[in-house]
Amino acid sequence: DKKPSRSVVSVADVSVPPIYPDTANVRAAMARTYDNIAAMDRWVGKKLKELEKDGLLESTIVMFYSDHGVGLPRGKRSCYDTGTRVPLIVRYPDQSRAGETESRVVQFVDLGPTVLSLCGVDPDDRLDGVPFLGKFARKGPGYAYSHADRFDAVYDRQRSISDGRFRYVRNYVTDQPYLIANAYRERIPMTQDLYELRGRDDLPAAQWQMAATTRSAEELYDSQSDPWETSNLIDSSEHAERVAALRLGLDRWMKNTGDLGFVLPESKLVREHIWPPVGEQPMTPKGVVSYAWDNGSSSFLLNLSCSEPGASIGYR
Repeated sequence: DKKPSRSVVSVADVSVPPIYPDTANVRAAMARTYDNIAAMDRWVGKKLKELEKDGLLESTIVMFYSDHGVGLPRGKRSCYDTGTRVPLIVRYPDQSRAGETESRVVQFVDLGPTVLSLCGVDPDDRLDGVPFLGKFARKGPGYAYSHADRFDAVYDRQRSISDGRFRYVRNYVTDQPYLIANAYRERIPMTQDLYELRGRDDLPAAQWQMAATTRSAEELYDSQSDPWETSNLIDSSEHAERVAALRLGLDRWMKNTGDLGFVLPESKLVREHIWPPVGEQPMTPKGVVSYAWDNGSSSFLLNLSCSEPGASIGYR
């Protein structure tokens, strides 16, 4: 069994986000989260030491990021900043741009093209992302998009667009609470504390989403003045033009990406969109392996190829 993370913050001293009630379960979950972050930091430090010991640190570009926001309710699996904003730190071997903060909006789909660009490879046009560093870096769309559909055995349908400050959220499922019952989430003790808030009207304004049993069709948040995204500005006349632009941007993205979240049941999705026309998984042509001896020496050149354009070849 794995040992629990070393404690770095006491339950009594932990900071409780305003979107959560201040209960023992919430405090324990927050303390555990900080302990896990500290454990992760130690692990990263160990990996950097290994690179340094092997003489590779000064020839390696290090990119540090997480896979989603905090792994707590209204974090992971939500389209708000708590679920989508992640750290991103890039370290160059020569310490160039050290200490700089980049204000542009970056998405996960940008990471692959960026690594290619850093290696001097012009990313394939079929890739959705935009390289933000390297020889082929270019300006991105200025927006980050997110969507929520299936949560294990339950379904949701939420879409979001953010320009880095303002976030527009569209809920296609409005007759459900914001925290739809989910077996994975309900293993977290604090979830029950959140469920107990439903239907109450005596709570702090920041906890309205936890108490709501239905959803607004649209939401708009200013993460600069409202970092926890709890004050819905969708009906504000001051932001009418911004809402219209974000709506248009989200509609364009859904159209350009061929948003398949509305194709149900999933058997129809597989049959008609992923592997048409009958839902059978296509097979790539077999890879071809050939080799030639290098001018009579004891070494030889091995060649791996596949006739399918864009095929990835793995070997060991």
